[in-house]
Amino acid sequence: MKKNSSVFFLLLFGCHLQLSAQSALAYKALNPFDGRWKGEFRIYSFDGELQQEIKVEQHYFWDNDTQRVVIRDTYPDGRTEVSKGKNYTEGYEIVCRVEKAGGEVTIHNGKLSGNRLFWSRKLPEQGLWESFKEYVTRVDGETVYFIDGLGIYTSKGVRSILIFEGRYRKQK
Repeated sequence: MKKNSSVFFLLLFGCHLQLSAQSALAYKALNPFDGRWKGEFRIYSFDGELQQEIKVEQHYFWDNDTQRVVIRDTYPDGRTEVSKGKNYTEGYEIVCRVEKAGGEVTIHNGKLSGNRLFWSRKLPEQGLWESFKEYVTRVDGETVYFIDGLGIYTSKGVRSILIFEGRYRKQK
């Protein structure tokens, strides 16, 4: 019985260490984004022509080991959409799952490199590749959330490349 108790303790302790490491990874990668943000998200064509500018409000907050986000996008025509998402770890992978206003779900896989968080989504069967770099830094006394990205999309056999830029300021 004592031998089984030791094995059980080692298994339990090993699981606790893995969960703690996952929690630490999630916190290190995601905590800089915690809080309320407001700004613009711009979409450009490959040659730099502005295609769309969206006013964005985001609120990130923790729910145990999961970071939740509520995203409010306001389009130039005045239409507003609210999406909800969650960022979490799966093993040692960082995952971002967003359910958009219309019900579409997108999942990006994340990787932390220094203080930069890189998100990617690859659906080659649909001709879709996306990559975003996100980070938070101080600029002129303000806390600013930067997003820079690239997307390759295929529709009816035609491939387009879009460039993304987001700049959000932390709200008090």
